Amino acid sequence: MIAGAVAAQGHAPLSFALATLAGFALAAGLLVTCTAWRQAAVIGGVFGFGYFFVALFWIIEPFLVYASEDGWMAPFAIIGIGVGLGLLWSVAFALAYALGVNDQTRVLALAAAIALVGLLREFLFTGFPWALPAYIWSETPVAQSLAWLGPHFLSFLTVLAGAAYLLFRRPYVGVIIATSGIAVFWLMGEVRLKETRWVSMSEPMIRVVQPNVQQDKKWDRQYFQDHFIRLLVLTAKESESPLEAIVWPETAATFLLESGDERLNMISAAANDKPVAIGIRRLMEGRQYNSLAIIGQKGAIKDVYDKQKLVPFGEYIPFLSWLPFRLSGLDVQSLSRFTRGSSERFVELGQLGTFMALICYESIFPRFVRQAPRRDGMVQVTNDGWFGTFSGPQQHFAQARMRSIELGLPLIRAANSGISAVVDSRGQIIQSLPLGVAGVIDAPMPVPLPPTIYSRTGDLPLFFVMMAALGFCLAKRKGLRQPD
Repeated sequence: MIAGAVAAQGHAPLSFALATLAGFALAAGLLVTCTAWRQAAVIGGVFGFGYFFVALFWIIEPFLVYASEDGWMAPFAIIGIGVGLGLLWSVAFALAYALGVNDQTRVLALAAAIALVGLLREFLFTGFPWALPAYIWSETPVAQSLAWLGPHFLSFLTVLAGAAYLLFRRPYVGVIIATSGIAVFWLMGEVRLKETRWVSMSEPMIRVVQPNVQQDKKWDRQYFQDHFIRLLVLTAKESESPLEAIVWPETAATFLLESGDERLNMISAAANDKPVAIGIRRLMEGRQYNSLAIIGQKGAIKDVYDKQKLVPFGEYIPFLSWLPFRLSGLDVQSLSRFTRGSSERFVELGQLGTFMALICYESIFPRFVRQAPRRDGMVQVTNDGWFGTFSGPQQHFAQARMRSIELGLPLIRAANSGISAVVDSRGQIIQSLPLGVAGVIDAPMPVPLPPTIYSRTGDLPLFFVMMAALGFCLAKRKGLRQPD
């Protein structure tokens, strides 16, 4: 459990990548001392619990916004997610023990199993691929390798690097090879970052609005007008250069989207009739959607994207209709109120082009983002006010930047209370606003890079490498069973 807690320190905001390598080194060392797969499963489960408990401790924050009503659920949430995700690593460790016949094959199988489990986390139980081992490199040039490998392949190499001392008879040989490999990726990343920056001050300008509305007051009706006026004032703020579009955060507008609403005209007027992307709820045929709408001249609704990856227990309750009893103690109506969208995943922002639309945590799904039709960039609206002020918003932002590196596309990110930013096609921050600040970003729109290797191949290379690794382990096991 201590090893897992240490390994979690590689994630933002601490970003101690060496701590993660050390944690996996200790966990792999415990694995190779096991004498049965059940023992390996227990070690993997406890290691995973320590890792996810610390890395995802921010998960208690949503329950503390209205602590008097929901605070009692916070311990169950963090323990539940630690146990649930820890069980997946329990399976990975058990599989590594079962497939391996010695230290080398068990370490190889462990790295492959952890990567495959990470891939599965994009799909299982509606998906939650947060805190992948690859993300420990988010603040280093090594992250640039995502453009070639993707996050799951980099997770495989990260686990392998941490446990490399077990791959050879002399531990220092593995350490030297792992260190050399990290150095090579680091230098390759530095070279990629030093290439000509894909942004020019002559490019069209975009404004990102960060209103910094306190989450416990956001849905209090007595503050609705004040919050709306704050958004209008920030939108209308004078700019040194002509603006082509403005972006508001997720559900920045607390009213429902309806054609002809006078408030839409007010938004257009504040923006001088430039396109404004606003996070807003809308009703259609009795169903409610979490949406991103583009407001054009005179309040006209130009585009609407409805969120497709809904947050379990935040925007809906999984399998609610299957339950043989009615839930009590939860605001079931609000939790199950949103419907999954099915609209095209892009919106147009005038002269800036067409953008892939992402709402809140949709940005943490590499496959979901990669499979959308390629556009001029990505626009993400989010409300990280639910995530507290420490690790949650930092990790969410880091993962969104990883999508830029993977696809070679710029990112426009508007967050209610931060972190809002304009990010270039290599995941580098052009401009940003920190947590807890109200203001605007006026920045030139970065241009996209050519499609990356990962955007073309996806996780197919990972699949072949994993199959080769597991096949090698099976062959070794079969070889030992052959008579002399």
